[in-house]
Amino acid sequence: MSEYKNAITNLFKSNIYPYLFKKTGLKITVLNSLPPVMGLNSSGAFALCFAQGLVDKYLDVEKYKRSLGLDSADQQKVILELAFLLNPLRNKLASEFYC
Repeated sequence: MSEYKNAITNLFKSNIYPYLFKKTGLKITVLNSLPPVMGLNSSGAFALCFAQGLVDKYLDVEKYKRSLGLDSADQQKVILELAFLLNPLRNKLASEFYC
């Protein structure tokens, strides 16, 4: 399990933490009744919801946009870019954990 924790920690440290308004940790609880790795794109939905929450409440969007070279991007584009970063990790963790 430490491999998964390390992957999540590295993602948080490199892609989320530097751009938070308040330097803090996050506790995430996911309640899901869908079976894992069913091809229903629930991981994509999770990544999009998580990205939306980060942008709405925690992320310094202007600083994040500058770091990615997305200065002229609107908030929706930032959310999609962040969700894109989050989704492959989620797929990797789900497929390796449940198989």
